[in-house]
Amino acid sequence: MTLARTDALEPFTTFASVAVPIDIPNCDTDQIIPARFLRRAVDDPEYAKFLFHDLRFNADGSEKDFVFNKEPYRHGRIFVADVNWGCGSSRENAVNALDANGVRCVIAPSFGDIHFSNCIKNGILPVRLSSEACETLRRQLRDNPGAEIAVDLIEHGAEAAICIRGPIHFVARDLTGGVPAQIVGIALSRLPVRLADSLAVMTSKMMFGDLSSFGVRRPEMGPITQIRTLGRVPLIDVGTIELIRNGKLPVFPGIERFYDAGVELVDGRREAFDAVVLATGYQATLDEFLDDAESHLNERGYPKLLADEADHPGPYFIGFGNPPTGLLREINHQAKAVAAKIAAANQQ
Repeated sequence: MTLARTDALEPFTTFASVAVPIDIPNCDTDQIIPARFLRRAVDDPEYAKFLFHDLRFNADGSEKDFVFNKEPYRHGRIFVADVNWGCGSSRENAVNALDANGVRCVIAPSFGDIHFSNCIKNGILPVRLSSEACETLRRQLRDNPGAEIAVDLIEHGAEAAICIRGPIHFVARDLTGGVPAQIVGIALSRLPVRLADSLAVMTSKMMFGDLSSFGVRRPEMGPITQIRTLGRVPLIDVGTIELIRNGKLPVFPGIERFYDAGVELVDGRREAFDAVVLATGYQATLDEFLDDAESHLNERGYPKLLADEADHPGPYFIGFGNPPTGLLREINHQAKAVAAKIAAANQQ
């Protein structure tokens, strides 16, 4: 049994899709996404095309004879690969390119270590099977285009639970009509904070209702206020809430301590688990190396001014927030703003 203690960890339980045979041993991250695309924002409408770009497209943009360009493989969301998948550089963009195409699982005999970790962190399940098993699967997929593979962890005996230490906000990844949560976040960011909080909570209540009977409570502080003051982002739901409602994902309170067979919870209960995943996040430690840190940092140890808000010459801080508009999107904007400010100052 596994337990995940997190404010926003999305469990993977079941998934079925057309599977794609990728017959490329030692497929490195530069083949998965070429280096020239690494500076492109992940919300770029063209990002999905960067996956296997040089294997899929000619210089004029026409498609090559590559498996992921063919029907029905181009709709596949599970890859069956060869040995040493995702080797090479540590670029997380390789996982972003998979995610942009809806890929949720990669099955291979072996993986690059960092890529394996990046997959898990970003909700893509890496599955190790023997070389013989993967070769057999790829052959069957070539012989039977459109064949599906179902990954069902619960069906094979995996039981999961989630530990939620305190109240959390949660939003659907896609609202009714397929509108992404990031688009909603961008719209809310332009409103007064109190109004944005009210609209966000109202939408969440309409979609999910009251989950307090399942052990899930909403904070008193609104979600936009919480992001700006505490840096805590809502859980972006793509199925967690349904699993909780259906009783497939029990909710536990915080962990008091560990013991040999599992954990002791803050309410005194003891539960046995084979593995525990601690998604603890991180804390900035700029004060450990930044001169005159007190003048630049707030009480949480984060920069008071981000990007081009800082006086020239810097230091300039990029990527230290948790904006509802999407962190990578904001990093893209912040970096351009800082570059423009430096360029303007140098021309004076």
